[in-house]
Amino acid sequence: MLKNLLGLVLFFAFSAVASACNIPVFRYALERWRPDPCEISIFYSGSLSPSEKDSLRKSLPDRVDGFRPSVSDPSRDSLGRLTLHDIHGLDGEQRALWDQLNQHETVSVPHVLVRGSVGPSKEFVLWQGPLSGLQNAHLFSSPSRAEISRRLLAGHSIVWLMVTGKDDGKTAAVRSKLKAQLPKLQTQIQLPEGIGLPGSELFSDVPLLVKFSHLEIDYRDAKESFLIELCSDMRPLEVSS
Repeated sequence: MLKNLLGLVLFFAFSAVASACNIPVFRYALERWRPDPCEISIFYSGSLSPSEKDSLRKSLPDRVDGFRPSVSDPSRDSLGRLTLHDIHGLDGEQRALWDQLNQHETVSVPHVLVRGSVGPSKEFVLWQGPLSGLQNAHLFSSPSRAEISRRLLAGHSIVWLMVTGKDDGKTAAVRSKLKAQLPKLQTQIQLPEGIGLPGSELFSDVPLLVKFSHLEIDYRDAKESFLIELCSDMRPLEVSS
């Protein structure tokens, strides 16, 4: 099964985006695809206390400017649009969303709801919980994501993320398979011709290589718990407390 998965991923990662473009998808995505932003909704009652404001600043330092979304630098909203809602003044969509949050059990405030989307209309709940738990949820950063970013910007074509399991034997078998197969696969992939010609320009100085690596994270690592859940389970927008 792993062999089939490797082949399928490599097919898409190294196929041309279109007949007029010879850039492998992994590089095309790195340079041309914008991340889908998520929406961070914070529901509170009346006002946030000084300690709650401090918690918000620490949890979202690059998205909070006086507790309003910063408009001076659009790139700061690239991963999340922050909106704050006093539950005593809700209407329309936000009122319906708050009622949905409280459908089964009353939700305490301040409450944070983080939603993402796949395509133009399909939304997912990425995380929800009290504001006090946001800082330790590691929604937007973690050691493994920083390392993946470092490798991709150093020219790695694909970083295979491996989550260790409770069965040490199975974990060791997958690790051994990856270490044995990835170096071989690197030698079997050829980059297409015509890269750099009109329509197939490269926009960055990142090396264009066929280089694979794998990165392991422990399934018990609290700093990676959100990433593990995100990779394991995409939930439809069925909000519950």
